[in-house]
Amino acid sequence: MKVEYNMKNLNFYKSIILNAPIGYAYRKIILDDKGIPSDAEYIEVNPTYEKIMGITENIIGKKMTQALPGIEKDKFNWIQSYGKVALNNEIEEFNQFSDVLNKWFKVNVYSDKPGYFITLLSDITQEVLSEKILGVKARELESFFNFIPDLVAINDQKGRIIKTNQAWSQILGYTEDEISSIDYIKIIHPDQLPLLEKLGSELRTKKDKVEYTIKLLHKDGNYRYISFKTKYHYGLLYTIGRDITENIEKENKIIYLSYHDTLTGLYNRAFFEEELKRLDTQRNLPLSIIMGDKIIRKGHRRTAE
Repeated sequence: MKVEYNMKNLNFYKSIILNAPIGYAYRKIILDDKGIPSDAEYIEVNPTYEKIMGITENIIGKKMTQALPGIEKDKFNWIQSYGKVALNNEIEEFNQFSDVLNKWFKVNVYSDKPGYFITLLSDITQEVLSEKILGVKARELESFFNFIPDLVAINDQKGRIIKTNQAWSQILGYTEDEISSIDYIKIIHPDQLPLLEKLGSELRTKKDKVEYTIKLLHKDGNYRYISFKTKYHYGLLYTIGRDITENIEKENKIIYLSYHDTLTGLYNRAFFEEELKRLDTQRNLPLSIIMGDKIIRKGHRRTAE
């Protein structure tokens, strides 16, 4: 009864191995005259192993070099690797590419007794290629991310930086390490901190992007005007900002020249007319105007009122 029970268990486990979705092979290592692994003999394999390796005939009793022609010329020395496990009763797991078979394999190999070894392997070629493609795409996206001349940032809900592009360093003068650890509260102009608090609530309630302009402290001590567009999406803040400092300075200069004399720097007639309109209200009446002209010539001064 005990023998019958053991046979049932043996057949049960053998059935699992033969029908397993991973490749199974049981082999005996073959040594040359110097005791160095030179080949391996197949004792048992399952259909999945044959399918993965592209084997269409019975290979039981055949050598590894016969069943897989050219495998001994592969850049990776499969026989030496398996021989090391078989002779030292080891267990190993690794991913490896075969030039001969043009496939990537995930291999688990162990020895149940000296000189013998079992391999369980999977074809992971598609997974590896997918990872490589994703890696290439990730590098391309990273290059594109840093190629953008505007400031781009991804922050969590508390404003902590997750990722920024190189434009932050180029525009604000800080190193990448300084940018990654910077406290934004310290580089925002103090007058605009209330605006920042207001924006925080808007970003969490608005579905559309929020646009705003703030002044950020450059490493040289001057402030830069940055026009931001920020959108809250799935718990993250996505922000893109453009340096508009030159535009603001030009606008301020135009406004200044519109109301000041270019020669003296004093307020001009346009400013006077604008102020007159502003003051000409019922509340300010009666309104008195004093006009004066001061001319200095060669030390003589004439004042007319």
